[in-house]
Amino acid sequence: MSNKVLVVVDMQEDFVYGALRNDDAINIVGSVVNKVRQFEGEVVFTMDTHSKNYLDTQEGKRLPVEHCIRDTKGWQLIEPLRDFQLEKGCRIFEKETFGCKALVSWLSSLKSSDTYENEASVIVCSNAYEYEASGMASRDVYECESSAMAGSDVYECETSEIAGSNAYEYETSGMVGSNDSENQASNMAGGSLAGNDAYKCENDGLRDVIDEIELIGVCTDICVISNALLLKTFFPEVTIKVDAACCAGINHESHEMALKAMQMCQIEIYNSDF
Repeated sequence: MSNKVLVVVDMQEDFVYGALRNDDAINIVGSVVNKVRQFEGEVVFTMDTHSKNYLDTQEGKRLPVEHCIRDTKGWQLIEPLRDFQLEKGCRIFEKETFGCKALVSWLSSLKSSDTYENEASVIVCSNAYEYEASGMASRDVYECESSAMAGSDVYECETSEIAGSNAYEYETSGMVGSNDSENQASNMAGGSLAGNDAYKCENDGLRDVIDEIELIGVCTDICVISNALLLKTFFPEVTIKVDAACCAGINHESHEMALKAMQMCQIEIYNSDF
């Protein structure tokens, strides 16, 4: 079992060649493909995934360009990576926003080498959507319980080991229709978050299984940085790395600003210009 994970962020048609075409993204395709093929560890992919009502969402109102709409060509991974994913049966994590909750949920579930090696799923979907229409699903689907976000007040990430509990109920304090300003996540591990000695985010036990998580892809200044900081937050004792040569931002200046911001947060940046 390898102790490294490579997260390929949103290398989809719309971000590279389509609706949000980016020359910098096109320029890193060769490096990304080579990296994926040569990586000694598990390769997983995130996919930005929107529905037809995208323009009515918060993101759509701020970025009124339809992109990565499920089942469209622009939603697909770019061809070389799509071929690799099909060949290797790599996991895919759909996400409706910048950070990927399903990725965190899967990593949190890796409690031991046995559970890691016996994991049957290829695709992890934030809304339990089976990505079989495009032929990418070859085994079982791992359903992230964050799908409850659409109709429930409770985000149950039951595989988390925070504070030694397997029932980390992240009650999202009003994410669905509540006016309570207090963060109900204080119910973690059966105690109050404030002043509870039992709440210790000791890496969630992931360090026993994974030594290093590396991120590449697009956009450096949006989804790469969001997921890098998300992973650093949940798994502070796991090395989080970003290969700058395999990332592209909205523009070069924004790309470099994002890299520097991640570096300030103790994420290891390499192959950068600074």
